Amino acid sequence: MESNGNIKIRSTPKLSTLNGHRATFSNGQTSYYAVTQRNIYGTDNPQTSEITNYEPIDAELGLTIKPMVSGDGQVTLDIFVIQSSFGLRIAEDAPPDLSSREFSSIIRVHDQDIVVLGGLEEQVKNDSGTGVPFLARIPVIKWLFSSRKREDSKSKLTVLIKPTVIY
Repeated sequence: MESNGNIKIRSTPKLSTLNGHRATFSNGQTSYYAVTQRNIYGTDNPQTSEITNYEPIDAELGLTIKPMVSGDGQVTLDIFVIQSSFGLRIAEDAPPDLSSREFSSIIRVHDQDIVVLGGLEEQVKNDSGTGVPFLARIPVIKWLFSSRKREDSKSKLTVLIKPTVIY
């Protein structure tokens, strides 16, 4: 069985802010994990009580821009981008792994110029197999008693910024 797929996501958020003030865009996902607190009280006949709380953890794509407009029509942009994503959980109530990639830059451009930010690329290759013990290791008949699974994924984040000064 073979399957193939392509996904292309394009988002065009627009941010407005005042000169010297920050504008923030965030798009993400929240996951929860259990935190259990056990209390033991009493000396002669100890009693225990448990309290379980669910703590949030966020994975997001975040963009923060602080523009500073000069008198000659140029805009200095203080830019910060963070991209985080969830990984696997060790246990159901454990927090998920969180991997983050980020970059920051200060750029000076003319009004209406386009700034292209890139470099947040990820390539993941996963090769796994299952099979009947011992029979899956015999060279010729292993194809009957085992299966292999290969997964390749690539992601690339490119941010286009077009500062526009409105008087």
